[in-house]
Amino acid sequence: MKQFLKSALLFLVFIIPLAACSNETNELEGESFSVFTPNPTVEYSDLPENPSKNFVFKFEKNGKMKVIRYGEEYSGTYELNNKNELIMAVDDNDKNTVNFAIRSFEHHEKNENIYLGTVAKSDVPEGHALTNEFYSFSIKEPIGLQKFED
Repeated sequence: MKQFLKSALLFLVFIIPLAACSNETNELEGESFSVFTPNPTVEYSDLPENPSKNFVFKFEKNGKMKVIRYGEEYSGTYELNNKNELIMAVDDNDKNTVNFAIRSFEHHEKNENIYLGTVAKSDVPEGHALTNEFYSFSIKEPIGLQKFED
């Protein structure tokens, strides 16, 4: 009986956490989102099904992402942590890096294709290819992401 309990304990301590970590995904992985500034007078159920694709966040596996602006792609990384913060770092072709974070990042209560949050960080180096897009969002300003199919 003691041997069985030891074996069961070892299984619980080592095997289960390893299994949980090996299949780690998040709800953004594999999804593409159009980025927009929320308007409090608009019902999010009334948003077009085919949003503008001029400024897009495309979330991939292993914390990789692409930001697409008018068809040009820029590589980056992202993390969606357990505090509902989305943290991103996006390089341009000259390897300048934008550091951008959204806090209180959550599904909209009435539209599952919409995420809303507040800009928490926007460090944009001068001359970055995406300067205009990221400068259009100020700290503490609301930001929205609308999911669409590629």
